[in-house]
Amino acid sequence: MATLRDSLLKNARWYAACQRLVGADRAQRRMVADHLRPVAGSAVLDVGCGDAHVRPLLGAVDYVGVDLNDNYIDAAVDKVDDHTRLLHADVASLPGLGLGPFDLAMALGLQHHLPDDVVRNLIEDVAAVLHPGGRYVTMDPVFAPDGRTTARVLAALDRGRYVRDEPGYVRLFDDSPFELDVVRVRHDLLPIPYSHLVIEARRR
Repeated sequence: MATLRDSLLKNARWYAACQRLVGADRAQRRMVADHLRPVAGSAVLDVGCGDAHVRPLLGAVDYVGVDLNDNYIDAAVDKVDDHTRLLHADVASLPGLGLGPFDLAMALGLQHHLPDDVVRNLIEDVAAVLHPGGRYVTMDPVFAPDGRTTARVLAALDRGRYVRDEPGYVRLFDDSPFELDVVRVRHDLLPIPYSHLVIEARRR
């Protein structure tokens, strides 16, 4: 079952349908308003951008989205314009893509798909393409002790194999070029019982 689910979700249409089903549009709107807070004219990097569904919510920014799944990138071609670039690339190759500098970077629903060493390398790579003082915002499912049992079960069933608790995500930033401004567990981003951890970090 998990293999079938994972295969389906690699398809952009199935992924978009599942996102609509669980109410991800509302989650993204809340993330933009509460945590991303994009500034008009700023340069924004979306790491693991998927089908760039968040792009229209960001307004008048210069946007670069990077994702390994070419099916997602192809599905987002209608979002490409003079202020939007989409790159089919592994996030591990970020330093060699010649990108930046950016004012804001985001990784929404990415870290729980990656082991600790890969995430730590990614954090360093993101810092390298951010302006000093630039912001990095992450959001991932979290095992929260105050979350509902249903939320913990759904997180355990996520196709991401590295869902962590709050300290587990925070430790990924240890000895990194970032200071953590916000570490917040949210139970309200989706209309279904689900817990997310949002981190707002600032490059020193």
